Amino acid sequence: MFNFGNSSVNNNSNNNNNNNSNPNNNQQTSFSGFSSLQPQQQQQQQQQQQSQFQLQQSTNQNQNNGNIPIERLTRVSDLPNDAQNLIEQLNQHIIQQISISDQFALNEESLGQTVESVTTDVAEIQKREARTQAALQLDQSSLETLRDQVHGDAEDVRISTRFVDGIKTGTLNLRGSTDLILKYFFDVTNTIEGDIKAYDKLISSIERHVINAKGNSQLQDSETLIAALKSQHESFMRVASKVATAHDRVNQVTQQ
Repeated sequence: MFNFGNSSVNNNSNNNNNNNSNPNNNQQTSFSGFSSLQPQQQQQQQQQQQSQFQLQQSTNQNQNNGNIPIERLTRVSDLPNDAQNLIEQLNQHIIQQISISDQFALNEESLGQTVESVTTDVAEIQKREARTQAALQLDQSSLETLRDQVHGDAEDVRISTRFVDGIKTGTLNLRGSTDLILKYFFDVTNTIEGDIKAYDKLISSIERHVINAKGNSQLQDSETLIAALKSQHESFMRVASKVATAHDRVNQVTQQ
């Protein structure tokens, strides 16, 4: 709504001038009483309707021109379409934020528990990260050991093939190949010695486990322990078989 008090003042002043210029009106008012006020009220209503019509025309013209003065009583519907759309967007945004705030208020307790659990989750993730790094380092060490073992096995295969080919063709010179033979069996001996040390550590660990498990009425690892001992026994037998085969092979080569 716009302030159109000026037009009302002008209309009242015009009415006063008309009344003062016409003495007959004053006489009629003084003698005719209440009935003489009705034409004057109708005239004022007509003038107000005319002023409102002029105000509406000026408002429409300002809307078309896009220049509307913003006053204290200005309505949203009196603004241009762009301004109305902007206000509507702001209103929707405010409603959305209020809805989000209400949802947070309803779920405040559960959200607080979730936030508190984040610290526990972070600590668990850090522990898993440390275990993963340790496992990766162990895998890296195992891969390096496997690589060295593969390289050693490839070298052993090359030397063995050379000996076998020399024996088949009769071109093997044992005196000239003494260093290679000694190196080959020296490497095999070192490998076997390392395996025996590893087996000794494993057996010692098993023995400690058995000692610590004594007196425990709920011990359920007996079958696993027996299977591990059988596996170790089979490993020792395989190593002994390899040593015996290598010894026999050396004897055959030296006797030729």
